[in-house]
Amino acid sequence: MNKKKSLSEKLRDLTYMQVAMTLFAFAAALLVLCLVLAFVQLGSVGWIGGLAGIVAALLSLIGMIITLYGHFAVGMEGKTKWFWGLILNGAVFAACAALYVIGLVT
Repeated sequence: MNKKKSLSEKLRDLTYMQVAMTLFAFAAALLVLCLVLAFVQLGSVGWIGGLAGIVAALLSLIGMIITLYGHFAVGMEGKTKWFWGLILNGAVFAACAALYVIGLVT
C-alpha cells in the first residue's frame, strides 16, 4: 500500500545539496528583487531592498556552510558536484557584499 509521506519524512529525505541549491535559488531571487528595486527607484532601494539584500547574503552564506559541512563532515556524494553549491552560493554572497560596499561608498 502506498502511504503518503508526511512533511517531516520528506524533510528528512533531503540531501545537503538539495538544501544548498534551494538556498541559492531563494538568495538569487532576493538579489534580483533588490536589483530591480534599485533600478526602478533610481538607486534608492529603501529598507525593503536593503533587508532583501541582507537576507540574500545570509541565505547564500548558510548555503556555503551547508555545502562545506555536507562534503567534509558528512562525506556526501551526489549527482551534483559539491563545489557547485560553493561556487553558486559564493557568487551570490560576493555580489551582495560588493553591492553593499558600493552602496556605502556612494
